[in-house]
Amino acid sequence: MLLGPLYHPFLPHEQTNSRVLHAALMNLIENTLNIVYLYLAHIAESPIAPLVGYVSVHLTVGKTLLYWAQEYFCGFCAIGHNKLSNILLFWVFPNGLWIVVPSLIGYTLGKQLVQQLYVAHEVSKKSKKK
Repeated sequence: MLLGPLYHPFLPHEQTNSRVLHAALMNLIENTLNIVYLYLAHIAESPIAPLVGYVSVHLTVGKTLLYWAQEYFCGFCAIGHNKLSNILLFWVFPNGLWIVVPSLIGYTLGKQLVQQLYVAHEVSKKSKKK
């Protein structure tokens, strides 16, 4: 190839890694849901905002757990070369936050959803009595 030396730096871009592609797609969906939630909750003040937020935070938790599972099942192929202290400080702790914080948000949004369902149920019972 005539321009082979110029092309060499771009070879990694032609390689496809399905792990990266799946993560990118999940990030796109998750961020879209986050933006929709912000719009519904703070601009439109829609009653379905908690449901969209609930789905979004659980996608975040699921995606992070998937990252952990991938590392476990590949024998820690992407992080195993690091010292344990670095793994804990730079991988486990930050990723753990991406499980704990969205789970707490999901719990709060779930409580809101249940409260809305109870209110709707009471209104439904009252309208049936009339």
